[in-house]
Amino acid sequence: MGNKMIGLSARESKREIRKQRLHVLAYVGLGILALATVVVVVIALRRWGP
Repeated sequence: MGNKMIGLSARESKREIRKQRLHVLAYVGLGILALATVVVVVIALRRWGP
């Protein structure tokens, strides 16, 4: 019984780690998009600004 529980929890933790990794990738992607947007806006303001 104990071994089955350990195996199950290990499988569940693997799934959770995969979920967390996807979340981290999503946050990193959003961060990169935000940085790219800021850079583009700054360059545009410098080019066409006063």
